[in-house]
This record gives sequence, C-alpha cells and structure tokens, in this order.
Amino acid sequence: MYSKITQFRQRGVRRSDLDISNDPGVFGAVTLFGSGLHTRMEVHEWGNNSSEGVLLPALWDARCITWHNGVMLWQGFQHASRGDQHGSPVYFQEWRIEVVGMRPR
Repeated sequence: MYSKITQFRQRGVRRSDLDISNDPGVFGAVTLFGSGLHTRMEVHEWGNNSSEGVLLPALWDARCITWHNGVMLWQGFQHASRGDQHGSPVYFQEWRIEVVGMRPR
C-alpha cells in the first residue's frame, strides 16, 4: 500500500503534538513480514525494494493498535540506524500510517 508514515517518537521519547502535526512524514510502500516469531514492517520508496530504497528503519514486533478510516497506529521497536543494525540501540516506536492508495498517482 502506498502510505504516509509519521513517527511519533524520537529515540523512544514521544514528540510533542505540535511536532507531530507539523511533520510532513514520508511517503512510501508499506510491507509487513513474518520472520520466525516476530513481525517486521518496512517502508520503501515506491518500486524500489532494495536496501537503497529503505525510507525508515524497520519496525520490529509490529502490532496494529487501532485502525479507523484508513489511518492505522502501529507500535513496535526500531533500531536507531537504517544500515548495519548490530550494536545499534533499539527504541520503542509508534507509526501513524495513512493509506493514500494502492499506488502513487
């Protein structure tokens, strides 16, 4: 799904409502994977599923908290960096995902 994703937290700390409302977010393709006992949600540039197309660090153990009128709130854990995640700190994160359409216009 082509969606607008807004992160609610920075290094695990909830951002202010003003910061969140002023955040333009990122637009990309959202994919949810099952990986063993864990779920992983990723956001890529539309049509680019390579590592170069990653827009945000993956959301691990992702779970949907609420879904209303095409807007979802997901919670999970996110590494601080997009690249090599070994040794990178992990923080609690929340994503607001607004479905824009099946593909970009």
